[in-house]
Amino acid sequence: KAISLESMDYPLLGELFYLANKHYLDTLKDSIVQEVSARKLVSGQVLEVAKVAEEYAHLEKFANALFQICSSFVKDNLEATLEMCNNEEVGEENSMTLHRLLARASRVKPRQSRPEREVAVECFAPYGGHRWVDIGKERADAVQYARALRLPYHLLSFLRMKGHSTRSMSCTDKNTMVFVVMKGEIKVILPTTQFSAKRGDSFYVLPKTYYNLINDKARDAELSIIQSQYDGPLSAIPTVHPAPIVDS
Repeated sequence: KAISLESMDYPLLGELFYLANKHYLDTLKDSIVQEVSARKLVSGQVLEVAKVAEEYAHLEKFANALFQICSSFVKDNLEATLEMCNNEEVGEENSMTLHRLLARASRVKPRQSRPEREVAVECFAPYGGHRWVDIGKERADAVQYARALRLPYHLLSFLRMKGHSTRSMSCTDKNTMVFVVMKGEIKVILPTTQFSAKRGDSFYVLPKTYYNLINDKARDAELSIIQSQYDGPLSAIPTVHPAPIVDS
């Protein structure tokens, strides 16, 4: 069943964005930001939304979208903003939130409108500029992930695994994942088969399929990943669960 973002309040959108960020669901994150950015606030919502933005400040993209619509209200509705200031007691929580919002609104530049068909994409990502994130569950920096390039419905990223480490069982959800081994050797665990892939080898995993990657060698391994999002109904694709791991 499709998710209706329009019916969700701001705290619920924040929780959903948190989960999307945790599981690298970039398309869902973008959809949430677009939904928030398209909303128009009324006077009674501004403080509530500003508080949600502060609560989720660690999710920068989501928080900035909230602050943007709050700042737009402040700049476009001076009289209502002054009335809010007048109604709040100095030093109280709402007053402090409002003060911080006014300070932020003074620094926000108006958003530049773009033609509807224009899509801004990155076309170059130097390897040395990647931001590596720990995603392993065994030990720190054993398994790291970095996003390189993102364009509509596609994502290029990298995965590096230290010797004797495991990616942990994952599901592709609505994505087809194409892997190329750039360095080392890994064991690939799929529901119906398992095999070893060495430098230069490639393989793919279909949507709604569980898989695991294991580096049982002493040498580090690194893979590039091309992620393509399936655009049909997921109900038409059966979920493929993992098979037991067989020691070789």
